[in-house]
Amino acid sequence: MKPTFLLPDDAGLDGLRAIREQGLARAVPELHLADETAQVQLVGYSRGLRATLEVRAGDRHFTVKCFARDPSAEADLYATLAKAGLASEDSGIRVPRLLAFERRLKMVAISWLEGSSGSDLIVGGDGARAGDLAARWIERSATLEANVRRAAGSGEVLSRAGHWNSALAAADASLGVLAEALTRRLAATLQVEPSVRLVNGRFYLRHVLDLGDAAGVIDWSDFGCGCLEIDAGMFLASLWRTRRHKSRAREAARAEDVFLGRTASLLDERRLAWYRSGALMSLAYHCLARRRDDWLDRAGDFLTEAAQSLDAAIPPPRALRRPAHGVAPRPDILEQRGGGRVTPEHPIGGRGVEESLDDVIARLDDAQRFIVGDLASLADELFQGDTVALVCQLISARDLSAKDLARVIALLQERQREMEGLNP
Repeated sequence: MKPTFLLPDDAGLDGLRAIREQGLARAVPELHLADETAQVQLVGYSRGLRATLEVRAGDRHFTVKCFARDPSAEADLYATLAKAGLASEDSGIRVPRLLAFERRLKMVAISWLEGSSGSDLIVGGDGARAGDLAARWIERSATLEANVRRAAGSGEVLSRAGHWNSALAAADASLGVLAEALTRRLAATLQVEPSVRLVNGRFYLRHVLDLGDAAGVIDWSDFGCGCLEIDAGMFLASLWRTRRHKSRAREAARAEDVFLGRTASLLDERRLAWYRSGALMSLAYHCLARRRDDWLDRAGDFLTEAAQSLDAAIPPPRALRRPAHGVAPRPDILEQRGGGRVTPEHPIGGRGVEESLDDVIARLDDAQRFIVGDLASLADELFQGDTVALVCQLISARDLSAKDLARVIALLQERQREMEGLNP
């Protein structure tokens, strides 16, 4: 948005209303503004959700953020980051310092970091610098452990994808087709997330700052613990958006090359592709929300790029043929006891009607074990041995009800307890 000195009248933001009615000094006494004249400019705004204000008062320069929800977690995070040394002047990665917190009005005041954004660097012809600064954060994030809330991981991305899909389909049928196909691919290619690090959650190109001797990282509203690929995927998606502008394509490509070169050893290629595609889908949805200029074409481009790049990194498996309802799966390969084979010509029980029920059940058990073994081999072939990914694929393919899914979770928890009992 274009900065403005006019503050909107928003009943959903108590802090913004208090500043309008009382002035900043009285609304946030912890800032100790006294008689200083504060120049307040609106630089970010989502009606009913949040507002970001740039404030200049004497020689002081800081940010005030007003929220509709309780920002206690974000306020606590700034304290955590300061304790880790990231708010100090000699830190190679720098984040804002917490100046004040008004819980009742849902407001936080933080220091202003002065520097060119990654977007400014690309426009100015220094894309390599933008990529280098962003890579520094990924490297630092890889060393940070914090006891904070979970970030928007793959499960939440899929949840949001359902909403994005519906909204895009309602706006345009062709976008709906692209979004639906992408959502299915994301569900079919869920990645395991073994590492949990502190992530920014909104690591766009514009949220990386050049502070000269340090890289600045701002906008921590969506922070959390998650895998490094969450931030890396978002950064690459925002770079691809910038590359669509011919005048910025070269520098954006340089930024991507430098970023990937520095972070290659820290990131999983498949997981990075997954989160980049999810971020591109979110950008397509943002085109719909704003509906500016050629938003329809841009949204389609985002969805197409997301699908193509995901397929390139994680090729779709060979189509699995499903048997007709009521037909036993792969009857030609089920082993019979005694070395025979279960075929239409030699069905189970083919040795005579006098065969015992126990013998039939025993052969069915053998068949079940064979199918399970075959399924394990399938996991090796299609999912590189990733059994978790196979389970996720089966769950998504079967369209389980909430009751069935709860039963799956209960069985997994029971198995976990058994394993813990075997390994005290």
